[in-house]
Amino acid sequence: MTYIGIGTFFLGSSVAMLIKPGYSFKSQWLSDLGTGDYAALFNFTLILTAIFTSSFYPITFYLLRQNGYSTIKSITGVFLGVTSFIFLTLIGLFNLENDLHNLHVISSIGFIVSTSFAQLLLLSGFGWYTSVHLISSPAMDTRLSYTSLVVAIVFGFVFVEGIPFQQQILQKLTIYLLIFTILYQSTCVWQSDELLSSD
Repeated sequence: MTYIGIGTFFLGSSVAMLIKPGYSFKSQWLSDLGTGDYAALFNFTLILTAIFTSSFYPITFYLLRQNGYSTIKSITGVFLGVTSFIFLTLIGLFNLENDLHNLHVISSIGFIVSTSFAQLLLLSGFGWYTSVHLISSPAMDTRLSYTSLVVAIVFGFVFVEGIPFQQQILQKLTIYLLIFTILYQSTCVWQSDELLSSD
């Protein structure tokens, strides 16, 4: 299901960029795709992505817990993961044209923050990952995760400080990296015979 969700996001957002009249990758936010005549495509894409990928964090942290990972970290990871997908759904429901009480902006920030912290908790369990030989080259595999988190931090700083440094491109890079990281981690989890057999 995670693969379907991630595929839905990349396909839906790409098509939305192509068909939205006058859309600029460099100077407009992803959220701008959820406005205008073709708004339904992008907003529905976000909702479907959230639905299809919502099981990733609960399943992953449950399997982590079965292999001795911290109970507190596991519960916190599930909470943050589920929260991130709730925020993603709200982004689609409350677009920029229907931003009731700034719910769109709050949900957008909430998605990035909750996803980033959930990723940090996954990374803190990489001693467990290597102990069950989940991945053959942990240094290379963690590099993607750390890169996405660094980009998220940089974007957060630039956005909060109002620095006019290609904020729109940084936002897209942040979102795409975080979601691609979820896809990659999902692949690693389901390829681990040791992990699945322990459940």
